[in-house]
Amino acid sequence: MSFSDAGDPELLAVAGSQPEAFGELFRRHSRLVYAYCARRTGNLDLAEDLTSVVFMEAFRRRRKLQLSNASALPWLLGVANNVARNADRSVRRYRAALDRLPPHTNKLKLRRRRD
Repeated sequence: MSFSDAGDPELLAVAGSQPEAFGELFRRHSRLVYAYCARRTGNLDLAEDLTSVVFMEAFRRRRKLQLSNASALPWLLGVANNVARNADRSVRRYRAALDRLPPHTNKLKLRRRRD
């Protein structure tokens, strides 16, 4: 069965039982979601990871999602915005935690001073 003529709401509705439908949704929108994530992060590798997270979230929520128009792209970009924001927040928290660590003491230097 070809899903190229089906709308995004129809693709999401049958994605659970027919994985090709979700593949078509991915084919339609993944490049734009990736480009958005790349612009937001400035990191192409991270943008790939975030794009995957966006589509995993879309698959997870496919049954509950009610699209307001014929395209899933606005919703996907909203998810991408949230995913990018969460990734940025995670990096900031990680860096802040590293800054709170005490300075590294080289034990070898301490031993030489005692000798």
